[in-house]
Amino acid sequence: MRVDSLDELKRAFEEWREEKRHLREAVPEVLLGRARRSAEVHGERPVARAAKLDGRRLKRASSSPRGEGGRLKPKTPGYSKLEVGTSVAGRPLAEVETPNGVKVRVYVATAEMLALLTAASGGGGR
Repeated sequence: MRVDSLDELKRAFEEWREEKRHLREAVPEVLLGRARRSAEVHGERPVARAAKLDGRRLKRASSSPRGEGGRLKPKTPGYSKLEVGTSVAGRPLAEVETPNGVKVRVYVATAEMLALLTAASGGGGR
C-alpha cells in the first residue's frame, strides 16, 4: 500500500479544507487512513503538524483501551488457566486453558515449546 509524503498529505488536507461545506465537517475516513499510514512511516508528530490534525486522531480506534462512554474496555486474557510443573510419565508438563474451554497439554519440554509457553503466559519475550 502506498504511503504519502508529508507534502502530499499536507496538500490533500488543504484541498479537503477548501472544499468542505461546513466548519465542523468530519475528516473523511479515507483521508484519515492515509494520514495514519503516513504516521507509521514518518511519525505521528510530523504528520499531525503537516495535516494540521490533533495527534490523537492518528491513533486507530481499535488500539484505544477505552470503549464507548470513555470507560475502559475489559481485556480478555489469551488464556484463563496455565499450569506448569515437572514432567512425570503420563502427566503433562504444562496445560493451557483458553476462555472458551479449549485445553492444550504439553508432555515434552523442547526449547520451542518452552519459548511458546513463556510468550503465552506473558513471562518475557521480545
